[in-house]
Amino acid sequence: MTGTRPLTQPEQVLLASDQAEMPIIIAMLGRTDGHVDAHRLAAATVGVFARHRATRSELRDRAGSGGWRILATARPAPVAELDVATPDDAWRALRWEMLAGIDLTRAPLVRLLVFHHPQGDWLGIVGHHLAIDGSGLFNVLTETMAAYQPPAGAGAGVAPAAHHGPGPDADHRVPSPWPVIDARRAAGSRVLRRVTPASRFLAPAGPPGVAGFALSREVIPVPRPRRRPDGPTPTVNDVLVAAVHLAAGRWNALRDRPSGTLRVRVALGAPSRTELDGLSSGFVLVASDQALRAAPARLLATVAERTSAAKSRVVAAKTAAATRPPTTGAAPAGAPDGVAGGAAGGAADTARDLARRAPTATLARVRTAALRLAVAAARPALMPIAAVSNLGHVPTDLTVGEGGPRLLDLHLTAPGRMPQGLAVHVVRMADRVHLTFCHACELMDETSAREFVGLFLAAVAELSESAAMPPRPAEGHADRLLRAGAADVSV
Repeated sequence: MTGTRPLTQPEQVLLASDQAEMPIIIAMLGRTDGHVDAHRLAAATVGVFARHRATRSELRDRAGSGGWRILATARPAPVAELDVATPDDAWRALRWEMLAGIDLTRAPLVRLLVFHHPQGDWLGIVGHHLAIDGSGLFNVLTETMAAYQPPAGAGAGVAPAAHHGPGPDADHRVPSPWPVIDARRAAGSRVLRRVTPASRFLAPAGPPGVAGFALSREVIPVPRPRRRPDGPTPTVNDVLVAAVHLAAGRWNALRDRPSGTLRVRVALGAPSRTELDGLSSGFVLVASDQALRAAPARLLATVAERTSAAKSRVVAAKTAAATRPPTTGAAPAGAPDGVAGGAAGGAADTARDLARRAPTATLARVRTAALRLAVAAARPALMPIAAVSNLGHVPTDLTVGEGGPRLLDLHLTAPGRMPQGLAVHVVRMADRVHLTFCHACELMDETSAREFVGLFLAAVAELSESAAMPPRPAEGHADRLLRAGAADVSV
């Protein structure tokens, strides 16, 4: 499919939410046990990208007034390639690539990552949420891995060829690890904190006005949810969602801030998926009050009931879509009734009238500015306390090319803006759950971020069978929090 199409309403709102220090970016990063040729990886993307509209689409202008241009021929993906000395270097490079953003006017709106390490390269991908969501990004990554042609003798354990890319300390590749406070941003942040309902969000522990986000990762055994005598059996994801509720309530209590009704946004699968898309997935808001959080077993049961009901609506929508005559429109399929659709969420309703009053391209800048104001004004009223997104099961037999390096683990991440400021992303491989916590530096500093992860893991253990969760695993990396200073970003 080629041609053009206008941006949908949710896409316009998502574009208006994009910011330099907090881009609407999704990323994945995983370790391999061998070495990857970046040039061959880029070549493997051409055939893969040709199959998907999302990887052949670009905006006709930065404001989005011209809509999407869908190319007939796919371009190979750019590849960010560098040498890293430690895993922490790889994660610093990842968040730098996320902060660098994506040029929306030049397809593909994804970038591959190859970070060379003597014990096995790191492989990753960064994409813009306007074009592709997490499951779509995973599809693109795995299809590219399958199409990769390893050079002769380049399997696991083979030293890489001479590499002359920038090192991990290059100024243009790895930003300062220290957060920078902008005076104008600090003033705006103080205003936001005053107008935000305190009982609905996490109490900020970071300094007002600090830019950027931080990443923390954990690997834990798969928790076994406590059994229920009746009702739907809780899933692993239900345990993690309930743990966010408990950790958030306890975080606020430790700071003498009483919590009222807390809402966690839980991502759901797309109701129908014939094309990769940035906004095809839906979500459901799962709420808890103080009484519910005081009874963890009842909280877990409530989470299971609400997510199960939402998933049933998704299944019903898939069934309806399968029997519906095909359409020629290129707009996203949307979400089923009762399930919120797209990352823009409820802010789309708030901004709809503003967008309809700007029908011509000459008013594109005015429309974008109005949408930005509307989205900013709606965030304190509409945002949840946190978001949880689960990629699901990832096979353990994935390799980069036939007989090439094995993918040993995988993490998913995306930043979240204040006043929410926290996103927990989940990937399951075999008997392990890979967790990535991404938070605004304004929400947490290093010490408090470690504290929140500890509260979360304790809650997971409390909601699980006694034998399922041992004490905090030694391989956890919460003490290696990676700050995103964004020293070169101004608002």
